[in-house]
Order: sequence, then structure tokens, then C-alpha cells
Amino acid sequence: MVGALPAALTYYWRTKMPEIPHYKALVAKNMEQAAKDMSRAMQVDLQTEESKKEDQTKDFGLFSKQFVLRHGLHFLGTASTWFLLDVAFYSQNLFQKDIFRAIGWIPFAKTMNALEEVFKIARAQTLIALCSTVSQCSGKSPNHKNYSLPKICFWNS
Repeated sequence: MVGALPAALTYYWRTKMPEIPHYKALVAKNMEQAAKDMSRAMQVDLQTEESKKEDQTKDFGLFSKQFVLRHGLHFLGTASTWFLLDVAFYSQNLFQKDIFRAIGWIPFAKTMNALEEVFKIARAQTLIALCSTVSQCSGKSPNHKNYSLPKICFWNS
């Protein structure tokens, strides 16, 4: 029950925060209030123009042809990137124990109990993370130097 307190406080404080001028101008269509807020924040006198206000009131729905023409390529690119990232991430977690077993970092599961297996897999994953971190923090610019430590760790001849 106490764990819900931070979430409830965050929700309460978020409802009390004012909206940003960008939201007021484009979503709420309140150009005058957005101009007042921007002029107060930037300490510059801003005036709203009626022609700009009329241009931005042209609206289209989420599932309309106009939305697909305007944002479809961005949406498809973002969705496919996240899908491929999820495939790579979850398949790595699914098959990593098999890879570690194949290169000899962990023994077969029947030779150890569950806690030993978890510990050895976590140790191997930590070693991979450390290799990646050390090679990226080295400050050397060519990529072949950055990936040399993981290459050495996974070299299997």
C-alpha cells in the first residue's frame, strides 16, 4: 500500500502542473494563452496572428489517409525498429545460455543445481557487459579496437 504513495503523489503533482505552450497551441488550439506563456517564459512580446491560427486548425484523424501519408513512413520505421530490437533482445536472452555452453563458459544444466546455473549465467553476462563497457570507455576511436575484447572472449577455433 505504501508503494502506491509515490505514484499517487506524482499523479497529483502532474495534474497541478500547467501545460506547455506547444500543447496549448497545437492540441488545445489556444493560441492566445500559448503566446502569453511563451512571452512570459522568453521575456519577449509575442503576438498571435489569425492566419497562422487558421492554418493550424486543419485537423485529420488518427486512422485517416492524411495521417498515413504524413506520418506513415515514420510510424512504420519506428515500429519495425522496435520490433527488430525486441527480437534481438529477447532472442539473446533466450539463447544466451546455449551460446555460453557452446563456448565452454558454463557446464551443462544437469551437472549443477538451479542456483549455480543462475549464478554462472549471471557471471557470464556480467563479463560480456564489462567487456562492452571497457571497450567503449577506452577513448580509442576506431571500431575494430572497441570490439577487440568481445572478439577475443568469443573466439572459438
